[in-house]
Amino acid sequence: KYNNPKPASTRKLQQGTPTLEYVKCNVDAAIFHDACSFGGGCCLQDSTGHFIRANTNWYQGIPTPQVAESSSLLAAISWAFEIHLQNIIFKTDCKANVDVLARKISQTQKQG
Repeated sequence: KYNNPKPASTRKLQQGTPTLEYVKCNVDAAIFHDACSFGGGCCLQDSTGHFIRANTNWYQGIPTPQVAESSSLLAAISWAFEIHLQNIIFKTDCKANVDVLARKISQTQKQG
């Protein structure tokens, strides 16, 4: 069973160094087949690329890579919300998740 953190909204999804008012959150996941588990983590950087803070999570089960990346991204968003961060650029290497989020954002903007 996967941990389902409470989601919060993302501000941006893009690569590169954030501008002065933004913090970049690099998110990634890893699957450990031998341990029947997977983990995720994120690292916060300021506009100069300096480390601010990091967070990790551990889950039981062996999901697909996209589900592992999704769980890590949701955990990162939830964590950023819990520590009251704003103006965050979330960076992930899972193109499938970026595409899904981009479609959802586009649909939301068209609706209202």
